[in-house]
Amino acid sequence: MQHGDFTVYETSAIVTYVEDTFDSVALRPTSPRDRARMEQWISAVNSYYYPYMIYHVSHDRRVFPELGIASDEEVVAHALPKIEVGLQVVEQELADGRDYLLGSELTLADFYLLPSTYAFGMTTEGKSMYPKYPAFGQWRERMENLPTVRSFRAALPPHAPIEHAREWAVSHRPKY
Repeated sequence: MQHGDFTVYETSAIVTYVEDTFDSVALRPTSPRDRARMEQWISAVNSYYYPYMIYHVSHDRRVFPELGIASDEEVVAHALPKIEVGLQVVEQELADGRDYLLGSELTLADFYLLPSTYAFGMTTEGKSMYPKYPAFGQWRERMENLPTVRSFRAALPPHAPIEHAREWAVSHRPKY
């Protein structure tokens, strides 16, 4: 994120900066129990959703092939059952008709989950899994229609191969 002459990266650092800098941002619940649930979701996204949806599937299906690197089918196969469990958990949380992960109020937990589900949704596997989870699908639609998300998506540069992923594929790629 760039704000004036200050640049910061990593989601948690960006969130802290935004909340400390802009008075009108309130994406953390006031209740200690709700804050704990939000932090629980954020931890789950960082530990399970993001690694499996992004590192294991989205990179192998979209990023690496654009760079001429073959998909590792073992990595993808290992991740899919874990993603399925994650989607079942989200579906169960949202199945009672709530709008967002913690209820009727939008929180950071929703914004942490959105990027993983967006990228995974572009893969063949995501496209085949998502229809099985209607409450999750409604949540994604609700999130994608938020004015801030719409303006962010509209401002994205044209899609291009991510060249620095070539080095990552060699040095950090998961093996199973």
